[in-house]
Amino acid sequence: MRVPARLKAHPFGAAMAKGRGTLELAYLSFDVLEPYRNDPRYHFRYWDFGVDMGIGDDAYLDETELERDKISLSRLGFAYDLSGYTRTDVNTPIVRRVAAFYGDIAKLTPEHQQRWQSYQVAEGDLEVHPAWWMTQMGHWPDGIGPFDHLFQELENLNVLWTGAFGEALFKHTDRPQDLGWLLRPSQREWDEFIVQLDKQLSDNIRHDALDAAGALRQDKNDQNLGTTLSRLAAFLEGKGIDAANVKDLMRPLRKIRQARQKPAHALRTNITDKTFVHRQVALLEDLNNALTELARWLSTHPKNRG
Repeated sequence: MRVPARLKAHPFGAAMAKGRGTLELAYLSFDVLEPYRNDPRYHFRYWDFGVDMGIGDDAYLDETELERDKISLSRLGFAYDLSGYTRTDVNTPIVRRVAAFYGDIAKLTPEHQQRWQSYQVAEGDLEVHPAWWMTQMGHWPDGIGPFDHLFQELENLNVLWTGAFGEALFKHTDRPQDLGWLLRPSQREWDEFIVQLDKQLSDNIRHDALDAAGALRQDKNDQNLGTTLSRLAAFLEGKGIDAANVKDLMRPLRKIRQARQKPAHALRTNITDKTFVHRQVALLEDLNNALTELARWLSTHPKNRG
């Protein structure tokens, strides 16, 4: 089929002229998003099941900025190749892709359409995330994703800690816009994710909140407990929770803290490892389970009966 001359530099527009539907999905390598996340001209926001990104107002109104870069895409979803994935084995890979409607990508400038085409992959065994797809089809999604779950639990813990002890446990409970899934399965991406996650946890716990709850600053040997995680663990044990249960509860938080310290004290090679994506999913699952258990325990405090 002959494509109109005006579409020859528009690969996705040309594909639609040849018969692709507006709501047909194109699949792309996940790192197609990386330049937009790293470019301060763009607003980039993660959701658990998708991404919104677009040129910011200042750059859009700046006459010195190239018109070709004044673009936005607000309905990007995720798709997955789970052919090598086993849920119980974190050493098996999850391959995450970007899913985008042809009708949306076809509205990009020619330069960006050509760039996106260079990241396009075959559909193969890909499965679109069902929650994202439901929202695109006008349905309410069933449940929330792990990042939304994490920040919901931080809010819950603040309410419960304030109810019991009069102080919020965390300094902030807002999700940073760029905290989300790894854009590429690399050591550098993993290390940056760990740093950001630890900032929401151990760095985010308020010593004043632990003081208000009566958490000690020294152990029985008069040694400073120092970190917020050590103080929290000692506090829980002091409230009669079995030491083994406390250890299980604190394990995901300590694991994140320890993983953050590794890149700070060593030179690391930026390797590619497809299991990073699965390990990220598993870590968030363990973390959310721990925070949910802590919230459940706090809800039993007499002042939280309501």
